[in-house]
Amino acid sequence: ATTTTTTTTTVVKAAHMEIAPPSILDTLRTLLKDDDVSKVVCVPYFLSPGRHATEDVPQLIREAREVLGEEGLLSSSSPTEGDTNSGGSEKGEREITVSAALGSHLESMLGAVDDLVEWALEEAE
Repeated sequence: ATTTTTTTTTVVKAAHMEIAPPSILDTLRTLLKDDDVSKVVCVPYFLSPGRHATEDVPQLIREAREVLGEEGLLSSSSPTEGDTNSGGSEKGEREITVSAALGSHLESMLGAVDDLVEWALEEAE
């Protein structure tokens, strides 16, 4: 019998929509080229699911996929119009998915706030 062990490593990186580096494109490029990841989950880091999280970030990711495809960092063509959760359908294709905004999970956010309050109270003692 042969046993194969697969280790999955999670890489977390930040990116910005505009003004401050690194850009979404630059971070995706680093993840695909330098970190050699096969799946990317983009989590819009906003406290509510507003326009940036629901429209702007997915559009920037679609544009980045097109550029990355042209650079040969994706094994298939860029997603079709309106497709923000594409990729990974063909063998060897790099998958880039967009999740809901961080703030769209209210219970999780409240838990994080509760943890910060508890930490601050302990530090104050």
